[in-house]
Amino acid sequence: MRSARHFLCFTLLGAAVALAPALAGGPGTLKFDQDTQFVGEASTQTIVVVERSQGEDGAVSVDYSVTGGTASAGSDYVTVSGTLNWSDGDESNRTIVVELLPDDISEPNETIELALSNPTNGATIR
Repeated sequence: MRSARHFLCFTLLGAAVALAPALAGGPGTLKFDQDTQFVGEASTQTIVVVERSQGEDGAVSVDYSVTGGTASAGSDYVTVSGTLNWSDGDESNRTIVVELLPDDISEPNETIELALSNPTNGATIR
């Protein structure tokens, strides 16, 4: 039986881009709402939130994907990737659902790294 202290740690990475000051009325900044998220491995999924802030002008999108970590795709989680889209004037949050695959194997804490990349139409990533 698993210890209640066993966690998957999601390290949420923004892109390595230079950040310009946000302009009021610009396309905005896209970012994870948390830098790190801890989830018990007995969980069957976790939801990661991506925010658009500091502007909502124009339609924008950003890609997301698993970029690494110590957890194993296929045995600890189902890998995810895709694109999140916002329409002009939309500053609401978007979510990424990561399916977790619980097992009865005793393991140390593990990590899954998610990253945002390729923002469009002048949006930046933080």
